[in-house]
Amino acid sequence: MTWEIASVVAKSVTPILGRKIQTRLTPADIHKAVEQGLKAALVREEPLAPEQRLFYYSAPDAIAFFLEDFFQDREVQEELHKPLQEEHKAPLTSLLVEKFKQVASNYAPTQPQDSFILPWMETFVKTYTEKTSTYLQFQLTKENYFQQISNKIDHVKFAGMLVATQHGNHSLKLDQIFVMPEVEVLHPPSSQRPVESRAFHPQVALPGKQWQPLPMQTVKKTLAQYLLAVKTWQVTSAKSRNVMLLGAPGSGKTTLMNYVAVMLAQKQPEAMGLAPDLDWLPILIDIRDWVEYSDISILDYARQFAEKNLLLKSLPKGFFEHWLEDGRTLILLDGLDQVTEPAKGEEVVGQIKDFIQQFPNNWVIITSDNDRYLNSNIPWEFFWNQDFYHYQLQLFDDSQIEEFIQRWYYSQIQYKAEAQRLKESLSKVLYEHQQIRRLARNPLLLTIITLIHRYHFRLPLERYQLYDQAVDLLLTSWDNKPDSSPDISNNQKLKYLGLNDCRRLMERLGYWMNIQESKTEKEGRIVINRDELIAWFGREIKNLKQIQLDEAKAEAKRLVNLISVRVAAPKEHRTGILTQQGLDGYAFIHKIFQDYLCAQEINYQADNEENFEIILNHIQDYLHDSHWQDVLLLLIAQLKPKKAAKAIQEILNHGSEYESWLHRDLLFAATCLAENPQPLKIADNSLLQEILAALVTLAASDSRRVGYQIHQQVFQILSDLNQTEIKLDLLQLLKDRANSQKDTQSQETQVKLEQNQLGQNQLWQNPTVLKTFLAGLEDNNNTVRHQASEILTSDRLTSDSLNKLDSPDYYLTTLDNTSLPKNPQNLSLSAIVRLDNTSESLVNTLLSWLKDDDATVRSEAALALGELAQVSEPVVNSLLMRLNDKNSRVRYSSIWALGKLKQRGKTVVSALLTRLNDQNSRVRCLSASVLGKLDQRSETVVSALITSLKDQDSDLRCAAATALGQLVDTPRSKDAGILCSQTRLAQPGQSQEE
Repeated sequence: MTWEIASVVAKSVTPILGRKIQTRLTPADIHKAVEQGLKAALVREEPLAPEQRLFYYSAPDAIAFFLEDFFQDREVQEELHKPLQEEHKAPLTSLLVEKFKQVASNYAPTQPQDSFILPWMETFVKTYTEKTSTYLQFQLTKENYFQQISNKIDHVKFAGMLVATQHGNHSLKLDQIFVMPEVEVLHPPSSQRPVESRAFHPQVALPGKQWQPLPMQTVKKTLAQYLLAVKTWQVTSAKSRNVMLLGAPGSGKTTLMNYVAVMLAQKQPEAMGLAPDLDWLPILIDIRDWVEYSDISILDYARQFAEKNLLLKSLPKGFFEHWLEDGRTLILLDGLDQVTEPAKGEEVVGQIKDFIQQFPNNWVIITSDNDRYLNSNIPWEFFWNQDFYHYQLQLFDDSQIEEFIQRWYYSQIQYKAEAQRLKESLSKVLYEHQQIRRLARNPLLLTIITLIHRYHFRLPLERYQLYDQAVDLLLTSWDNKPDSSPDISNNQKLKYLGLNDCRRLMERLGYWMNIQESKTEKEGRIVINRDELIAWFGREIKNLKQIQLDEAKAEAKRLVNLISVRVAAPKEHRTGILTQQGLDGYAFIHKIFQDYLCAQEINYQADNEENFEIILNHIQDYLHDSHWQDVLLLLIAQLKPKKAAKAIQEILNHGSEYESWLHRDLLFAATCLAENPQPLKIADNSLLQEILAALVTLAASDSRRVGYQIHQQVFQILSDLNQTEIKLDLLQLLKDRANSQKDTQSQETQVKLEQNQLGQNQLWQNPTVLKTFLAGLEDNNNTVRHQASEILTSDRLTSDSLNKLDSPDYYLTTLDNTSLPKNPQNLSLSAIVRLDNTSESLVNTLLSWLKDDDATVRSEAALALGELAQVSEPVVNSLLMRLNDKNSRVRYSSIWALGKLKQRGKTVVSALLTRLNDQNSRVRCLSASVLGKLDQRSETVVSALITSLKDQDSDLRCAAATALGQLVDTPRSKDAGILCSQTRLAQPGQSQEE
């Protein structure tokens, strides 16, 4: 009872106390201080005899009302303001006692005993003053804490190094280039899963089997801001506040965690879609650093980190607990995959479990490498069984890549014209070269690409050339002055090794680690122990530099420190081709660098030994080993023509099992061509044609016979080849096969490839191409017509393109001559609209088609007029006439078009209201929806929609409810909202209780 009274009164008083004064305290702090003061005063009396208590003669239900009246007194509030504005300044107790008596004298249900008012008030004032003083100190400490977080984290780092601006006078800020990634929901928490799915969730390993989590299934896709959406984590929400964020290497997990912490520290929660007045305290913890401490809780580590790393000399007692107890903390635990030992993993799980149980109302986000989390030998079932949502970070899409590039150059280049030029230059390269753009979808690789482009003002177009420059970037002091030819030995930390030596050692290491990977059954990067790595480097350096082993090991230690990234101590390292994994493990920062360096080592061995059989042997041994796929692709891509031809012939002659069904040898040989077809075209064009012909045959085969996955893989390879210099050879093969055998599958593939080409290169500027696709609209094959329509309706094709045609009105002339039938099965009217939305002749043509005998033509014409978005009286009147069409599809299309044209006139609204009683359910629902979107708030509209809430058609009820929700400002719509909540859109005749 005591706590309830304190909570109710504090909730009522807080908004009044915080008004019209300047104070550092937040409403939550003021609420807590009042609540604690009242609780202390009331609890003080609990040991006393009932007759010695202040409110002994008062009605229990009246106490809260009395205290609310007391605290709303102006003079009382002025006294309570004192400690809010000035630390340690207490309210005047004697004045409060007098005001207490005055209010009591006018409040009959409450009769406090005068002799007990003073001790009660002294206890309240003492506690209230102490708490406000403490909370003010907490707020001051928080300001310093936020400042230190910004100073330490708000920098763009690549491979452990700060990225400087063009002039190098300061580092880039994180929010200058950060692009919010998307996530995909993989696995809801156990409390959100159906009971039957939880019942069969394996709690223990089956005999002879390791424990495995439930197969992950995509639930929904959403922006990463959803992770922090307030509506998802309200205290009253049944949804989980715990998130496991999975992502591939380089997908931006750590960057996202840093960004969240920085935005909260800089009081910009709205940047993440949060309420601007949100008062959350971020606690960012690198799990790898945390687990170095033995038997230390999350809270103790956070305190130590703040005092030692953030230089907060002495945190006030209870600082973190203040926010944790209120549920105003966001805990960011970054890098669960850094825990590699099972025993340590159990400790970490236990610590996280205890923390969540101790402070259950807070928000926890844990990140982990996807493969290491799913394939770990550490039992992570706690995170699967408990209330954890599992999200997968998605790769960047085209718009995110574009946004990143723009942010990158506009934040680095002082002159905006130059920034725009560089941005457009890089965008053009990525737009025209699919393989490079595919790499750019990974944020880490995109950063590398932009760095290379920044320093070289151009970008290699072959993957192996790009990786070559990337490795140089990672092995040099690029963050100082890249144009001064810096060498890794310039830092004077290495005694024997230079840049070329380090490069050779990295190639050797990449090869050795790939060999070790192929001996394991697990996917993902291999991690090598620090001692093992230093010992391996020592042996290699001893042989390379012909020095004593002890000197070689000392050099190896210096090298490991120099080329590895460790987030906890970034200043100790100058480059970052290796990254620390766990306490003592190391791996390449991305698997692709290990693969590239491995390929370089094989090439070196073959050249050094003058023995091409070394390359062929590696193809024979590792052709379909998943760990070696990229190694072989990068190796073959850089071979000279004759050697490349031998290598590809070796692949085709490999004779893999079930080749006639799986086509693995053929597909890998074709993938090699997609990397770099020029060498084979030079050395053995007949072999190239043979491979292309085999691919075309597969593409033309029934996907049910070949297999859907193989069919998709074939088309992806054809698409990649279509971006190379042999695209004409490929398209010619498709045309020849289609023409000679009337092969509709080949026609479809050809159109798809041309569509893909239209997306990558600006072929829509070519009149011949445009005419080809326009002619495709009347092709006998439905899929060909559909693909041509998709191309013509794409955003890349505009009316400007038509000016390139011999006749700008080519398509209209064709229509007038009836070469293209009006039957929309052969013609997409929306395609024509996308070509030109200004032609008067087009509008007139569509209006005439609204009267066509074919209902499908009338329907498509109405939709096209909506797309055209040209409002005129003839258009509106013609569409209104079609609302009475005998065909429901025509009525539906006309309503949609009127909504698209945003017609709000009385005539239109009246016609739409009539359609609420249409015989067709879809027409009725669309009418309700359009009325809501047209923002019609008249009593007539609202009443009609409310009536629709009682309709037998559940779809109409939902549409009407949605429409009313869009009309929230009218009294009648508010009544409707109440009605909706009460009836829950019940069926007519169904009671609310049901």
